Amino acid sequence: MSEQAPPLAPQPTQYSRAFDILVEDPDDLVGLLAYALYKQTVRESVASGRTPLPPAQRHPAPTERAAYRGDAERRLQNFAAAATEEATPEIIARGVGIAIDAARIELTDTINRRTSFWTAIGINLAAWIITLAITVLLLLAVYLPNWQAASWSMSRQSRPRRPLQDRLRRRRLANASASGCLEAAAARS
Repeated sequence: MSEQAPPLAPQPTQYSRAFDILVEDPDDLVGLLAYALYKQTVRESVASGRTPLPPAQRHPAPTERAAYRGDAERRLQNFAAAATEEATPEIIARGVGIAIDAARIELTDTINRRTSFWTAIGINLAAWIITLAITVLLLLAVYLPNWQAASWSMSRQSRPRRPLQDRLRRRRLANASASGCLEAAAARS
């Protein structure tokens, strides 16, 4: 039987601790941007012909850390301000649109509730009765005085009044009756 040697434990490699120094936790957006700015600086120094430090020696000092994080915070604030400024008209337009849609829906619901079939029938019936009552009252107000005057006038016209002629006629009748009675009495005697 041959014995195999246990696998060797991986040897720790020397690497830059820049990420660990600049980024505080995985959700640290400022730290992640600061690390990207640090890597950009390393790349630019290599592109300009300077010899980079070996990875094990790349540990940003506390002042460099503060500078990278401060630059990252300013860039994020500027980006947020620009994005907010650019989006503000659209946000306002959406808000106004939403408010208009909500008002339209509320108005439509109110109109539908108040103008249902039976509600409309009831309102129209009440309006018809009120209109009919007003019309009757107006007709009575206009024609009743004329009608009363006309009916009184008609009753007078059917029997014209002539006071003097009436008195004379009654006297003649009375005289005729009286004279007729006297003549009849004289004839009997």
